[in-house]
Amino acid sequence: MDTFNDVETNNSTKRLTNQERQMIFEALLQESNGGKLKRGTIRNIASLFKTSVRTVQRIWKLAAITSTDGRVDVSRRFSKRCGRKRVDIDFTLIMAIPLRRRTNIRSLSSEMKVSKSTLHRRIKEGAIRPHSNALKPQLTDQNKQVRLNFCLSMLEPESLNSNPTFMSMFNVVHIDEKWFYMTKECKKYYLHPQEEEPLRTCKSKKFIVKVMFLAAVARPRFDCSGNPTFDGKIGIFPFVFKEPAKRSSKNRMAGFACN
Repeated sequence: MDTFNDVETNNSTKRLTNQERQMIFEALLQESNGGKLKRGTIRNIASLFKTSVRTVQRIWKLAAITSTDGRVDVSRRFSKRCGRKRVDIDFTLIMAIPLRRRTNIRSLSSEMKVSKSTLHRRIKEGAIRPHSNALKPQLTDQNKQVRLNFCLSMLEPESLNSNPTFMSMFNVVHIDEKWFYMTKECKKYYLHPQEEEPLRTCKSKKFIVKVMFLAAVARPRFDCSGNPTFDGKIGIFPFVFKEPAKRSSKNRMAGFACN
């Protein structure tokens, strides 16, 4: 007979019904010989019923203990609610905790004296609401007035008296500058097992070369069927130019065109 120290083949925590437990016992009894099981029988039965080896071992041991007058009772001993009880949490205490101590689950669990796993389950249930807080500009009354005037300037002048409508902006192009680093401090590649690792160098990782681009976009266009005819992307153009090197160096010869 397998010992209780055997490694379980299935880590499932499925709770068997009394009927399934009886079927497991009958299968074990059929494979037994004089009350003894062949090596590997418990493992095979556990795999057949998709449960753990330890569960099958307990059923077989329980059958030997409760066997009286030819009757065997392998039903569950916990017919009512069993297991670890749910932790009661007063969620109103969260509002009294400073916001700086509520930025992650670890600090919040420390303040509430509750485990991190319990808080994580409550978040999944919706009892605790995660919130991503964006920093907003502090506008003065003058700033608000300027922004309001800009919004009003986007209205069609002919529609102000009847039904104010914003301009279509089909004749407007938005442009802005964008900086890009030439490379990253750390990049991930997928290489062949026999391929050499690439060597990337720079003078200082704190001052990686950047390039400025000019991006231009406009409002997308659609036909009468809703299919896009213009995606609104005009282009992105680098602010670089090429000129010949004025003098020779270890990197290039004089007259060589470089950025």
